Amino acid sequence: MIIKTKKLLNTLYNNIFVFSALFFLSLGIAVYLLTGRSTVNMLSEQMLHREQIIVRSGAGTIQNFLSLFGNTLSFSAQNNSISLNNLNESEKILTQLVNSSRNTPISGFALINKDGQPVLNLNDLGRGQVNGLSFSDRDYYLWSKTAKPREIFVGKPVVSRLGASSGKMIIPIASPIIRKGEYEGVLTAAVILSDLTDSFLNPLRISDNSEAYLIKNDGEIIYADRFSEAVGKNVFSYLGDNSFLGSKYIKTEVQKVLADNKEGKMKAVYPKFGNSEGFSERLVAYAPIDLKDGQLWYLAVSTPIEDALVFMGPFYSRQILLTIFIFIAILIYAVRFSKLQGFKEGHDLYHQEKNSSK
Repeated sequence: MIIKTKKLLNTLYNNIFVFSALFFLSLGIAVYLLTGRSTVNMLSEQMLHREQIIVRSGAGTIQNFLSLFGNTLSFSAQNNSISLNNLNESEKILTQLVNSSRNTPISGFALINKDGQPVLNLNDLGRGQVNGLSFSDRDYYLWSKTAKPREIFVGKPVVSRLGASSGKMIIPIASPIIRKGEYEGVLTAAVILSDLTDSFLNPLRISDNSEAYLIKNDGEIIYADRFSEAVGKNVFSYLGDNSFLGSKYIKTEVQKVLADNKEGKMKAVYPKFGNSEGFSERLVAYAPIDLKDGQLWYLAVSTPIEDALVFMGPFYSRQILLTIFIFIAILIYAVRFSKLQGFKEGHDLYHQEKNSSK
């Protein structure tokens, strides 16, 4: 009877330790998963907050650059020394503008007459050829014909036809030349898009997989570094022509963003670009760039959420090691206790049999 009771207790002890080991192991896994998920959300929010600050700063920098330069251009356009009838004096003013714009994304300046023909071009390489060219189809020229003095216009990205920027994608900036109420032409400058992005957008990348976008408030894509084929297209038309699961949701969210004129952040899932396949969950932050006179751009930076999770490696390692340590400690203690219990039972059984044999 005593032996059966001891065996029963020994079995009970073993079961208790087995279930205890399983309980603590399950508890460790549960804590690992729960804290891991909360850490994912925390790191995502931290990354979005960081991205928002960077985008806000980048949008402000671009806005200040274009605004200050636009004011300089409009002031020069109203300078009486700028005259289509006196190109020598006009060349002096443009030379000063070129010299003051070195080491910036601005590549050159052009003086265009009221018929849309360039009469003078100066850039970093000197005086450019203007014979036989016409810009009467450019949006900034069409705008300038009805513009008021000192107004500024930032045109849509186009391939340059003139000067040092010829053949490159540029953003034209223009201001009308008006003398005594009469329209005489337009003074323009070319901002090389690649130089603008290198100077102001590339430093905004949080990781190598970050994407930067410039979008006008009417939806026109000015810049998209990972899919250049979309530049110049309307984002809503592009999403319609290249629809995917969730594209309607993103289209609705973009419409809200472009209508609000506010900065913000969100999470979005859309296909990976380039040669990659599948979808990517991304953290997106955006901020407006106010160019005045009703012109508004949006700067957006998108980063894969997995890039934020890179920082979770040490956390996961500590959690796994802690769980393994607890499990091994309980297992060692259980084995040790079982050995001691077995030794005690064997010792008692030995003495019991010895006493019964007498």
